[in-house]
Amino acid sequence: MSIKNLSSRLKWDSFTYFIGRIVPAALSFCSISVFIKLLGEKIYGEYTLIMSLSLIVSNISGGWLTQSILRYQSSFHLKHAYKKYIYTLNFSMLQSLVVAVFTVGILSYINFRDLGKFIASIFIVASQVIYMVVFSQQQALLSSRKILIAETLRAIIGFLLPLGAVFTLKNHSYFLLLLGVIAGNILGFIIIDTNFSFLSRSWNATKQYSSRLSNYLWAYGWPMAAWAGTATSLNVVDRYIIGWLVDVQSVGIYSAVYDVIYKSLNLLLTPILLAAHPMIVREWNTGNITEAKKLIRQALLFQICISFIFILVISNNNITLIKFVLGRNDEVASMLIFPVALGAVIWQTTMLLHKPLELEKKTRLLLLFCIISLITNIILNIILIPLFGYVAASYTTLASAVLYIVLILLYKSIVQVLKRSAQSKKIHT
Repeated sequence: MSIKNLSSRLKWDSFTYFIGRIVPAALSFCSISVFIKLLGEKIYGEYTLIMSLSLIVSNISGGWLTQSILRYQSSFHLKHAYKKYIYTLNFSMLQSLVVAVFTVGILSYINFRDLGKFIASIFIVASQVIYMVVFSQQQALLSSRKILIAETLRAIIGFLLPLGAVFTLKNHSYFLLLLGVIAGNILGFIIIDTNFSFLSRSWNATKQYSSRLSNYLWAYGWPMAAWAGTATSLNVVDRYIIGWLVDVQSVGIYSAVYDVIYKSLNLLLTPILLAAHPMIVREWNTGNITEAKKLIRQALLFQICISFIFILVISNNNITLIKFVLGRNDEVASMLIFPVALGAVIWQTTMLLHKPLELEKKTRLLLLFCIISLITNIILNIILIPLFGYVAASYTTLASAVLYIVLILLYKSIVQVLKRSAQSKKIHT
């Protein structure tokens, strides 16, 4: 496929994904504002702490499979090889599911010491891991329309179910929000896998399971899964530190503002990443490295242009945004908007910026950079939050994002210098 056709496909798929994310994004905005007013900032804070833990475990346990799917699925062209890959993938998913449930069970017991939160965390992680895998398969197949429908209906049920339950049961509990997440994941899975072929293959997966292929996928995927878990931790560990050093109500305020900004940006930038990633990987896998890098640069340019407009608009309407989210004016909360927005933009663009290193299988290096950023974030939070309050967390997240990009660019610069030095030595010899 020529770069011109790839560019057209990138624009079309980005537009399709964007349309598919309008309803989920709109409902996310509404849900944050509605539920923080209905349930209160403290209950919303408890909900975000449970969701944060569940997302970290999901990304680590299932992330190695989703990354391997996006990286290698397009490489299996022959029918027999593809069939073995599918069965291996399904059995590996079942193994990951067991690890995920076991892990979140232990962590939720240690963190919460509450049976209800323990059970909720297990169901969220189980449904999330399964949905992540089938979602990635459709993304690798460039099935943007099916993903559009699944994501839209998943968001609708995730909003309407807890909202209806709050008014019907007269119950103001974060469990209703968690129920919406679980139901949304199940509905999304059913839409993507309408014939339940995924479940039937999983049941018979041991018949054609290849441990060698599974190990191959694992070797690539585990550093990226650990990276995804570390990156998720970077975006949520500040909430635990705020809860520890300040209070749960501050967690609710910080999380509400952070989530609205982050989800707004996701609506604008994630469609570009979702459309570009499988196309970049396909070109890379077929040896068209130059075309793949051109796609990366083009997608990055789209994201940077959109981000500039986003930050400009959101910074000039900070008071309006805070009133929408919290239902009142809060000068301290309004100080979160610019650093959170800029940090979110940087983290979104890193997904494309580090893509060449990811495809060159430098995944352990990316993991190391992310761990360094996470450790820096934790240290800065512990030092600065007691001094400046929860607003400091937005600046530590921004600093961590900048550090991650600096490490990537520094590594690329060193590699280029070493290559030039090696070429110079060859010329002189």
